[in-house]
Formats: sequence, structure tokens, C-alpha cells
Amino acid sequence: CTRVLSLVMCCTRVLSLVMYCTCVLSLVMRCTRVLSLVMCCTRVLSLVMCCTRVLSLVMCCTRVLSLVMCCTRVLSLVMCCTCVLSYHVLSTCVFMSYVIHAYCVVHPWSTHVLENMKS
Repeated sequence: CTRVLSLVMCCTRVLSLVMYCTCVLSLVMRCTRVLSLVMCCTRVLSLVMCCTRVLSLVMCCTRVLSLVMCCTRVLSLVMCCTCVLSYHVLSTCVFMSYVIHAYCVVHPWSTHVLENMKS
């Protein structure tokens, strides 16, 4: 009877040990799943950060392009103003040459007429 009781106690301990090992193994499996989930979340976060950097780079390039376009417009405006100013100067020069030419043609004639009237 004592041997049977001892055998039952031994079996109980073995069964208890098996249950404990099963519990530990289950815990390890859960921790592995949690760790896998954390690793997955880390990868997703890394991807989001990478996308954020790419988006930031695209926005920076857009700003640079906008600045270049603005500079092109300013340069175009300066060239237009230069063209208008050049046209103005040219018009003034042409007008002045006509005035000088007319004066040179008319002045000797008027001097000659005045001398004839005096005499």
C-alpha cells in the first residue's frame, strides 16, 4: 500500500512537472508572438519614417522648383523692362536726330532769309 501511495505521489509530481513545463512553454510561445508583433510594428514604424523623409524631400524639391520658377519670372520681367527701356531710349534718340536734322536744315535757311530782309 505504501508503495502504491509512493507511486501515486511520484506520478503526481511528474504530472505536475509536465504541467509546469507546458505552462512555461506556452508562456515562451506567447512572448515569442509578442516579440514578433513588436518587430513587425518596428518595421512598420521604420517604413513610415522612411516615407516621411521621402515626402519631406519631395516638398523641399517642390519649394526649390517654385523658387526657380519665381526667379525665372523675375528675370523675364527684368528683360521685358530692359526691352521697354531700350525702346524708349531708341525712340528718344530717333526723335532727337529728327529735331537736330530739322534744325540744321531750317536754321541756315532762316539766317539767309533774315539777311535778305535786312538788306
